[in-house]
Amino acid sequence: MSDVERELRALADTIVVPEPPDVRAAVRTRIEADSPTTRAIRPPRPQWVAAILAALLAIGLAASPQARAAVAEVFRFAGVDVRWGSDADDAPVVPETPLPGADPTDLAGAREQAGFEIAVPSLLGEPDRVVVADDARVVSLLYNRAQHPVRLDEFDGSLEPVFAKTVAVTGVFAPVDGERGWWLPGPHTVHYVDRDGVVREETARLATSTLIWESGGVSYRLEADVSKAEAVRIAESLVR
Repeated sequence: MSDVERELRALADTIVVPEPPDVRAAVRTRIEADSPTTRAIRPPRPQWVAAILAALLAIGLAASPQARAAVAEVFRFAGVDVRWGSDADDAPVVPETPLPGADPTDLAGAREQAGFEIAVPSLLGEPDRVVVADDARVVSLLYNRAQHPVRLDEFDGSLEPVFAKTVAVTGVFAPVDGERGWWLPGPHTVHYVDRDGVVREETARLATSTLIWESGGVSYRLEADVSKAEAVRIAESLVR
């Protein structure tokens, strides 16, 4: 299976496609009126409809920035809403406002507060800092690497979108332990979406390349100035 085919299949899973109407009876009646020969007409399968839409979406995204902006609401994955737009180049460069209710803690404290299981990447070891935000809705592991700081946000995968991103380039399919993942290369705008679904502009920051994936009901976003391959290696080293 080619990379393009894998990306289209994964993208198809992110598109909400309503069940097609059952038109068999109406079509059969019309055929019987026109011909003595009757045929059973099957409605298109939802998964094929989704695959076709994903293909058209991918073509549109590749062809036009306007098309990317027009379909931005369609792409939602692992608790993150992704928008394509030109303002990614104008992302804020000033220090961001912390997420609401952000408090420093340690791993033990974060595990006591969070309603989900917290994992630590063995390739990075113990984080230099741990921050819980919004009543432990989000737990962030922070690594102060000299060459490339690393931020790993973890949150309940069953939640509505927690982060909203604006990117200028299309994401790349990046499997993590055989599960779907998406790589968003380059700097982009990141906002926090609060519990009421309101995008909090004041929390915007300029993020580096980001890997997004979900595992065991928990969503992850790994933010670091590293290659896609290195980000996947870090993600696959998670230990709970």
